[in-house]
Amino acid sequence: MHSAANLQFNDTGVAWIGDMPAHWKLKRLKFVATLSYGESLSSEKRTDGDISVYGSNGPVGVHDTANTVGKTIIVGRKGSYGKINL
Repeated sequence: MHSAANLQFNDTGVAWIGDMPAHWKLKRLKFVATLSYGESLSSEKRTDGDISVYGSNGPVGVHDTANTVGKTIIVGRKGSYGKINL
């Protein structure tokens, strides 16, 4: 465990990332995660529920069944350039 008081940082060499803790390793996302096209779910096929449905620009509706297990990162592939949604 590293305490904040003695944490050392290294320059990543990537301007928009900046410094990172020295004990971290910089890796390309493709080496630690799998990116794949998700399932599309048109509004006509949704059943009212409490699970959010996301499009490239954020939430677009709700459905009664999830298609993921646990937390998921959604990367919009069109229509969301420069936009971040939580």
